[in-house]
Amino acid sequence: MSNGLCRYAGVLAPALSLLLCGCGGSSKAKTIVQVRYKVAPTKTLPAGMKTLAVLPAETTQEADAKWSNLASNMVYGLLTEANEKFDQGLKFTERTDIKKVFDEKDLTLSGIADGSMATAAAKLLAAEGLVCSKIAVRVETHKGKAKTIKLGGLHGLHGMPDLRSEEAEKVKRNIMVQCTFKLIDAATGRAWATYVGDTLNREDEGKPSAFYGSDRTEADLTPADQIVGQLVEKEVRRFVSQIVPCEMTVDVPLTSSSSEACALGVKLVAAGEYESALASFQQAIQEDPKDHRAAFGAGVACEKMGKYDQALMHYKQALLIDPDEQYINAKRRVESCKDRIWQG
Repeated sequence: MSNGLCRYAGVLAPALSLLLCGCGGSSKAKTIVQVRYKVAPTKTLPAGMKTLAVLPAETTQEADAKWSNLASNMVYGLLTEANEKFDQGLKFTERTDIKKVFDEKDLTLSGIADGSMATAAAKLLAAEGLVCSKIAVRVETHKGKAKTIKLGGLHGLHGMPDLRSEEAEKVKRNIMVQCTFKLIDAATGRAWATYVGDTLNREDEGKPSAFYGSDRTEADLTPADQIVGQLVEKEVRRFVSQIVPCEMTVDVPLTSSSSEACALGVKLVAAGEYESALASFQQAIQEDPKDHRAAFGAGVACEKMGKYDQALMHYKQALLIDPDEQYINAKRRVESCKDRIWQG
């Protein structure tokens, strides 16, 4: 082989390996499992608290004002939905009336949220409870360069292709959301229920492909409003479930390991055969005690069957092997809901 051809082969070999990887070996099974809970509130509303006013959400200076409406609309929507589904007998002050009163009386959200003006505001709104919220959103965007290989024209004695490395734009974005919610008891001016959420992060990245890659911009990423909406909704549901019965639905992506038994377990979960799926996942764990995907799959199968203590055990097992965020969320979900199943 000539020196030129050797160099050509040396450049193309990594490319061919990238293109061919995944063509052999065991295929992985994938599905999305919907987990649904109807949970009871952590405590019952005070006697006499029958009318609630959902106030506009406070936002930080960095947060877009439209996210204030997003948060308060979600709180209002989930509360009214729970009221209808679970027959709670609550009433709600009209949102337009709230805005009108705030404008006429020149009220500020911060004074109400800390309780100093709660009683007076509640009287004006004819409500026994005020739902206050605060949302902080921060978006960090980083731009940079990444290498990509492009093929030029043929040259040289043997007509070898001209492979050249070029730079293309890449973008990485991190969205952080932190929510705080309070239910103020108008009778006392104090917070009857408070939820202070953790800071939720969602990273998104656009990178040019290794071969023939083109520039990537924010337009190639998931819209920021969509991500903020998803994160805020997750926090709103956690708060609302503290004060009224609530239906919580989570889509859980499930991917098998390379184990045939684990892959079969995923397929059986997709078919609704949870007992058989659990047996397959347990077989995979026996074959490889470090198979965290099988342990997680076993937890999902148990959760779907209402075997919450077993599900929690398997999620903890998966976490000991791999501290994946999905496993952490599953553990928290079961811990939060297993003792609060709605019996009404």
